[in-house]
Amino acid sequence: MTRAALLREIRAAARPLAALDDLDALVAAIGDARIVLMGEATHGTAEFYRLRALLTRRLIEERHFDAVAVEADWPAAMRASRWVQGDERDAGAIDALGGFERFPRWMWRNTEVASWLAWLRVHNAMLPRTERIGFFGLDLYSLRESMDAVLRYLDATDREAAARARARYACFEDLADDPQAYGHAVSFGLRPDCAQAVVEQLVELCREAGARLAGESASAMDERFYAQQNGRVVQGASAITARCSADARIRGTCATGTWARRCVCSTVTSASGAAGRRASSCGRTTRTSATRARPRSRRTASSTSGSSSAKAGRSPRASCSGSPPTAAP
Repeated sequence: MTRAALLREIRAAARPLAALDDLDALVAAIGDARIVLMGEATHGTAEFYRLRALLTRRLIEERHFDAVAVEADWPAAMRASRWVQGDERDAGAIDALGGFERFPRWMWRNTEVASWLAWLRVHNAMLPRTERIGFFGLDLYSLRESMDAVLRYLDATDREAAARARARYACFEDLADDPQAYGHAVSFGLRPDCAQAVVEQLVELCREAGARLAGESASAMDERFYAQQNGRVVQGASAITARCSADARIRGTCATGTWARRCVCSTVTSASGAAGRRASSCGRTTRTSATRARPRSRRTASSTSGSSSAKAGRSPRASCSGSPPTAAP
């Protein structure tokens, strides 16, 4: 297709927005879709954040979506998710975003996201606990934070299992704080690969879940699910850094995002209340998602924080014509 023909196709399909809240045509086009992907041409443009927040709000209010997953670390997003679902450990939305410390922290720790989270907390307060909307991270960079979260959970629920987890995670030693250094060390044979240890730990977390599921409260099941997800992050982060470093050593290049989309695909189950909820996420499809659950018919909406063509390894031309989001303290 020629460039002129491509531009004609784009113009024919494009729906101009007269204002940020002019979303009726877009919501109508979404229809009964189970998955909605939201991207942006540039990171850090306030207008994109506001538009995405408005659209997500309408999907929640009008189409009953019940989860939002974003390109962020699982532990940091989970802190915000707990707050929007009623947790009182943080005083407000800005505090709830305090877990976003790694660069670029402004991607989620900004006033636009804080404002949307504040709305979501009010919205959730009107819903039964089992129907409250969550905010989840899908990235694989929080190696140390996710290890610590698994250990905190096990310290509170099973001291013997916690000791086994510490023994397995000790394989990383001081390099858990620097996953890239761990990957390089494994690639050059300077340190043992911790893959077997982290898989054993994840298997134990999942196996114990099946044994205890029948007798646990909804809250306890959620906490176990969150620990399992942190265990998956540890496994995924260690695998990707080791593979990426090996690719860089062999080829002199490293396309982490492309490799992650090709290889990382997981199905997760969250036992939120008696009914429970499920969501399937695969890096090949999206880096962020939101899910609505129905008996026999689930719908998932998804929001990415980057353009799909950029995620696929291409370099689209984009103009940075927007206001930067205001960073939160």
